[in-house]
Amino acid sequence: MTPEAGAGGEGGSAGAECGAKIDLTTDGKNCGRCGHDCLGGGCTLGQCEAIEIEKNQGRLMKVAVDSQFVYWGGDGTVIAKKKLDATGTTQELVPAAAHEFAYDWALAGLTLYWGNDWQDTGVRGCALPDCTAGASTLISGTNNINAMAYDAQNKTLFWDQSDGIWRKALPGGTAANFIPLTSKSIDNITTDGTFVYWTEYTSATKLSSLYKSPVAPPRSHPWQSIDRTSAALRSTAATSTSAKAPRPAASTCAVYRCPTVPAQQPPRSSHQTTAAVRPWQMPAACIGYRTPRAVPPSSSAP
Repeated sequence: MTPEAGAGGEGGSAGAECGAKIDLTTDGKNCGRCGHDCLGGGCTLGQCEAIEIEKNQGRLMKVAVDSQFVYWGGDGTVIAKKKLDATGTTQELVPAAAHEFAYDWALAGLTLYWGNDWQDTGVRGCALPDCTAGASTLISGTNNINAMAYDAQNKTLFWDQSDGIWRKALPGGTAANFIPLTSKSIDNITTDGTFVYWTEYTSATKLSSLYKSPVAPPRSHPWQSIDRTSAALRSTAATSTSAKAPRPAASTCAVYRCPTVPAQQPPRSSHQTTAAVRPWQMPAACIGYRTPRAVPPSSSAP
């Protein structure tokens, strides 16, 4: 009987159905049972052996994969890649002589980012597929890096600095402090696209804690207001409900806060401050004037 291919070593049946000439204890295509394929690895006593991809690489600390290659790097050693099936030759991306210390890293599209906790400040990296321009500092920083993660869903890179967890939308975003922290050591960061997870180590207690925070836009959100003439949205770029602007002279003004809505559509707001005047009916003089409450026509409120 011709053995069937086993996906990832699954499938097949035990016994001698493969034929008398097949030794199930050593056959890499029928290892331990018919159809149990070791997918390139050897078979010893009916058990698939690990496949050696490369050897003599120095002290390796990180490994990553994409759809075609496996990448590795570490403590001042080579950063390299090879085909996932382990065939062909190893391609050296950054030579060991460059002394790059990839203690944590993230594979983000056509860029490999890394950092370390003692030599470099900021985020180091190189451009794939070949890193022909060499390694360089891709995101400036002031401190060493312990942890890093890439959120493929939101195309955002996260890493730690001494004052917190930082983030940068790739490729062209601006680096910003996402989770401000002090006197804590961030050891690990990961993300599932909805939350960022991290561990904090407190040296005084020698204990760690695990946290998570939603992956969300920067915490300062512009309030939106509606110009009644154009019915289009205008951002007031406000970051605090206590900010003030000159009070409009028009006695018919009412003041609103409302969420972002598509242009030409009335806002659906639960913050209407009077039933008589809707946000899209506000006089142009009112635009940009913000307060958490209404300003009645007869009021002398500031």
